[in-house]
Amino acid sequence: MENSKINWTDHTWNPWIGCRHVSAECDHCYADTMVTNRMGRDFSVVQRTKTWKEPFKWNRTAPQLAAQLGRRVRVFCASLTDFFIQDADEWRDEAWEVIRQCSDMDWLILTKRPQLISRRLPADWGEGWPHVWLGTTCGVRSSYSRLDALRSIPARVRFISAEPLLESLADIDLTGFHWLIAGGESGSGFRAMKEEWAVELRDICKKAWVGYHFKQHSAFRPGHDAQLCGRRYHEPPLVQIAQPAEKARCGQMKTVPLHLRQANELVAKWHRHHKPIKVAKFSIGAIDENGELVGAAICMRPATQALDDGKTVEVCRLVTKDEDRVRNSSVCSFLYGACARIASEMGYERIQTYILDEEPGMSLRGAGWKQEKTGCGGTPRRTRRGKDVRHLADTISLETKQRWAKILDPKAVKARKPGWDAADIVQDGHGIYLRLRY
Repeated sequence: MENSKINWTDHTWNPWIGCRHVSAECDHCYADTMVTNRMGRDFSVVQRTKTWKEPFKWNRTAPQLAAQLGRRVRVFCASLTDFFIQDADEWRDEAWEVIRQCSDMDWLILTKRPQLISRRLPADWGEGWPHVWLGTTCGVRSSYSRLDALRSIPARVRFISAEPLLESLADIDLTGFHWLIAGGESGSGFRAMKEEWAVELRDICKKAWVGYHFKQHSAFRPGHDAQLCGRRYHEPPLVQIAQPAEKARCGQMKTVPLHLRQANELVAKWHRHHKPIKVAKFSIGAIDENGELVGAAICMRPATQALDDGKTVEVCRLVTKDEDRVRNSSVCSFLYGACARIASEMGYERIQTYILDEEPGMSLRGAGWKQEKTGCGGTPRRTRRGKDVRHLADTISLETKQRWAKILDPKAVKARKPGWDAADIVQDGHGIYLRLRY
């Protein structure tokens, strides 16, 4: 269906129709009511539809609609069935091909059968197609096992539909998920959702850095009262979706915001001798032309007190995945350039970093940085505004190092076309995180 009334998608596509109830969330299924009462079909019988050409039409106009929306166009697949139901095995490869070709839209596939996904993915799924999000329904605690099943599936975005929300999910584990939709049940005989349950999920999402979308309160009519505690929560997933590899230019890389926890995990994985950073200004990743995360950088206040003037930020961690030296240098140079651009956007006038004396600094030079000093020495500060910051002494050794820096011009960025770093800025005790607008 074009122009869906569901407020977290733009279109809905059903390559087949029909399903069977599997849990408490299904008891008042709107799809069953629609198919049985309005279409006069047996909902328990899965049947192929005649809607297979519609996605191609939407895909052709997706760039124009995306420009109006300020984010990529979304397609919910499938609203009147389960995409991974066994009865549709003979058609699913064909449906995957439609999704593959319509890559100018993001495809949101929601299932109550995540345990069936792994054997029904396309052969080239890899770490997930960049334009496909995988989600599962969890409106009661007895459905937590679905979350465990979906965590084991590689995907660029994993999401949860806590709709209908039928009880408190205060102990839900959001590890591995990027987005959560919450909402009450609608239709005849709807089961009431307590507002406190939705508020609980909102607060859990905030702590876990998961985007939160509140759809509606319980009511007979769908879409009733989309505000929670007097405001609308239509947050996007707190990740960036890279464009599909076939749409990217060769060698093109993109920046992606990372929470400090994520960045520290990559540092520990790729450069195990580095200790984790506890407080940072921002952290980012680099995604290559295949949509793969190939590097990460963390920026913080200068570790040396004499350079901590409030106008300078320091790249204290920069790691790459690739062992190829040429490829590695390219990723490093890209990240140094991106860090400088973001620091400039945030109002800093200077950015610096340290490398070993024996390193040539080609990546820095390629990003427009200049060497300031060699054989650096000094002692990181031990106090800051009355707080114990001795952990900062472990962030960098100042012996036998080169210091490189780049002078920034915060005023110049105002004329530049906004990129992903023009998104909403969120700040917590760990530093600054960039919430993307989709």
